Amino acid sequence: MKTLILALLFTPLMVSASLDGVWIGSGTWDYEGSSVPCLMKISFKEDETKLQRLSGNFDCNIVGLASDQQTWDKQNGQFLWAGQPAGHYTGTEWLTEEPYDDKVTVTTHVVRQDERLKYVETWRNDKGDLVYTVTGEFSKRR
Repeated sequence: MKTLILALLFTPLMVSASLDGVWIGSGTWDYEGSSVPCLMKISFKEDETKLQRLSGNFDCNIVGLASDQQTWDKQNGQFLWAGQPAGHYTGTEWLTEEPYDDKVTVTTHVVRQDERLKYVETWRNDKGDLVYTVTGEFSKRR
């Protein structure tokens, strides 16, 4: 019994958070050296087998950005989209990849700290050139 208790005391606990819920925040849409402020709302559903982005709406004054519904399968710390590798996840960090079209890929990096999210969405063309970036900080809506 003492061995079991000591093993539990010295084993690091894996803290696992979820993106589940509606998140409200603000940030910027950055392109060609310009930075435009945005009000943001995004919602996710997550369980042991998948991550779903249910919706996203970023109001950036001169442009509105909408995120379509998307689903990634989860398998051993990796995201799969259409059966292909499309990012990875840990207990508090998610990195997803998805094609916008044949020439542009969107990578989204999210880090959760308690009830807050740090969000970076990067759009790159097929040559690897930066098209634009969306960054934000979100709080979970109650």
